Amino acid sequence: MNLPEILTLLLGTAMLLLVLTFVIYSIENTRRARYSTTSLLVTLGAICFLIAVAVMGVSTLLQPLDILVQTAVILWMTGALLLLVGQTLQIKAFKKIYGSLRSAIGLSSSRWSLAGIITLILGTPVYLSALNTTVNEGFTWYSAVSIVIWVFVFACLTVAERKLFLISSTSPPEASITKLVQDDAQTLVAYSSLTNRFLAHVVPVIGVSGLEDALAPCVEEHPILFDDKLIDGGVLNVDQLIKNSRRIHESERISEIFSAFSDLNTTIVDLYAAFTSPAQAAYMVGIEAELYRDEVALWRLGVPLGKYSEAVYEREIIIGLPDGVADVDKAKNFAYLLFKRYLERLLNMCKKSTRASIKRELSEMARKNPALGRVDLSEDGKIDLSRLYQHLSGTKFKDGMRELVETFSTFANICYEAAKRDLGTKQATEIASEVFSELLRKYGGFLQHYGITEAIPEGVQIRGTYLPLVAGKSYLVEGRSPRQAFKMFADLVRYGNPGLVITTSHPAHVRKEYSIPDRITVLWLSKVEVDYAVSPSNLGILRDRITAFASKRENAVILLEGLEYLITTNGFDLTLKLMHDIREIVVINRARLIVPVAPMALETKQLEMLRRYMEVVETEEE
Repeated sequence: MNLPEILTLLLGTAMLLLVLTFVIYSIENTRRARYSTTSLLVTLGAICFLIAVAVMGVSTLLQPLDILVQTAVILWMTGALLLLVGQTLQIKAFKKIYGSLRSAIGLSSSRWSLAGIITLILGTPVYLSALNTTVNEGFTWYSAVSIVIWVFVFACLTVAERKLFLISSTSPPEASITKLVQDDAQTLVAYSSLTNRFLAHVVPVIGVSGLEDALAPCVEEHPILFDDKLIDGGVLNVDQLIKNSRRIHESERISEIFSAFSDLNTTIVDLYAAFTSPAQAAYMVGIEAELYRDEVALWRLGVPLGKYSEAVYEREIIIGLPDGVADVDKAKNFAYLLFKRYLERLLNMCKKSTRASIKRELSEMARKNPALGRVDLSEDGKIDLSRLYQHLSGTKFKDGMRELVETFSTFANICYEAAKRDLGTKQATEIASEVFSELLRKYGGFLQHYGITEAIPEGVQIRGTYLPLVAGKSYLVEGRSPRQAFKMFADLVRYGNPGLVITTSHPAHVRKEYSIPDRITVLWLSKVEVDYAVSPSNLGILRDRITAFASKRENAVILLEGLEYLITTNGFDLTLKLMHDIREIVVINRARLIVPVAPMALETKQLEMLRRYMEVVETEEE
């Protein structure tokens, strides 16, 4: 046996061991990722390679057989294709998590994987050529060089799979490929991604070395998370941050991540403001944060943006987030809207002496009610909410919203009364009506759900077609189309109110047309015998379904669309009796009833009798 043969066999054995290790890690990662398509492709590719190597080994020990060689080649090419597709999808998945392709490729696991894939693609012609030479001439130095390439390929891929395994080793087995890290690490990654977007603005202005010097205090303050290698090529070293975070006790990890990134982002943004302007820094924060409004992990504990967080609140980014996500920041955002948009606007119209008088009155009241002291009013009419934001951060969402409503109600009434004395009742009322009408038009459902509408000062008139719906009342929404009624319904159920829709249209059409969530019950007024239908002629069952729904759910909202159909089927008297019964159900259970109706479809007498039973809402026809 000559030297090339010995070297080839040794390298072949090493490659076999590497491929076997690669298969083991890929199978384990697939199991942890709940057998996602990406992981399955990588695993199947690895298994194809393992079988191909084994077949080639058998063929080498025996007399080379064409069938074995052909089988090995087919398995090899199949494995290469599966691996290429799987690794590409894996990098794409990381791009979704980390926010950009640059960040995804910047991960050490991605770099090792990319090196292996590129070498695999470039080395395939070498492998095929060497295989042909080996079959015809036996082992040569060319064969040994070919094996060296494949040893390098599988060394890279094995290292990449091992890094993924180590990252996911603390995650539950059911974690998906997009959740290879725990929730705290996902939050860290999301914050890092946002910070990297800030750095993309700051680094060209300041430079990496200047930035490192500026961030030194953050590193000293949070050494367990940050270290001297915090910035790598102008971006955060996310892999190192994840490793560092594992040194923090699980019970304190999230808190430290939030605190560290709050300091880090505040320093970065403040530095950018010093080199450009505060306005430019605030604009940068608003633009970059808006790109991440769908990243749930980013908002799970709030956005650590330091004093420039109001730039985010001003852009109303947080309002559009799903129910239950970033609730604390939603409370802060509405504090901003109520105090800054409404009260500041009203106060800026008043004389300086009036503002000073309001400040003295609020200071005296704050002695008995500490909550009032969390809102600072300056003599120039500016309101500082820093202490209120801080308080809301450490308070449960519902408790914080209740305190916010109470605090705002007191402030609003004091400011409104003072403004009436200063500006006159007409002008003060016009300003208040304009602002509150705009807020209700845009966020009526949220405002009503948390009782903020009850804090509107007495005498303020709401303009437009939007009418705040009071618990325990029924509303007749008049118009040719039920669209406004459905909008009022959707605004309320969007923020958690349980809802019931009774409609003459098929439920699937209604859900699609008016964006009704799946959790909302939709009943079809139809004689078709299906579970979700109620016959329009069986008013007793319809009454029972509404009673059962309202009595078992707090703050229920019921939309009854099809009043005209019920009148046509049962006559007006029976339908009117049904509406009387439903109204009582609504009052007893403090629910809300919305009934759209086309006035031209009813007789004048019928319409007037319905109006006696319900509050009338007139819609603006298109």
